[in-house]
Amino acid sequence: MTDQEEPPTKRVKTGHVRQYYDIQRRSERTSRKFRTKAQVYDVTLHRFDESYEFTSQLFNDMVDQLYDKCHVRSNDQVRFSIQHPELDFGIHIPFDQALNIRGETLLEEIEKVAQSNQAFRIHDGDTQLEITHIEMPQGSGWTPFKATDVSLCQLKV
Repeated sequence: MTDQEEPPTKRVKTGHVRQYYDIQRRSERTSRKFRTKAQVYDVTLHRFDESYEFTSQLFNDMVDQLYDKCHVRSNDQVRFSIQHPELDFGIHIPFDQALNIRGETLLEEIEKVAQSNQAFRIHDGDTQLEITHIEMPQGSGWTPFKATDVSLCQLKV
């Protein structure tokens, strides 16, 4: 292998990754005023002792499965909140369009906190995620009124 060649990466099968987390729907609310529906999911990460590549693949698979499971469209809004007993404050990823949030987005925020908090371990089985998905209404706005032909509406006296 030359210096330019990348070492082969170990790919973990999807079925193997999915045994390390559970996704459960907690609640669903509908707003008639805004014509939207909000769904809240709880994700529990189980204990695992794997490499960073595995963790990255786990989060990517978790986000992909969530998007498939609750039929998230690209313009829907999604928010993630990560809780752990060793954190004084949770890690929050604010609402953003679904197409902008991937597994790497979550890992980047977790890495920022993990650098300053040595007791925080994502792999220990105590990590909980709350995911809020808001379906954005589809529509193209209002339809203008069609002009009527006034000559057809003349009254005969």
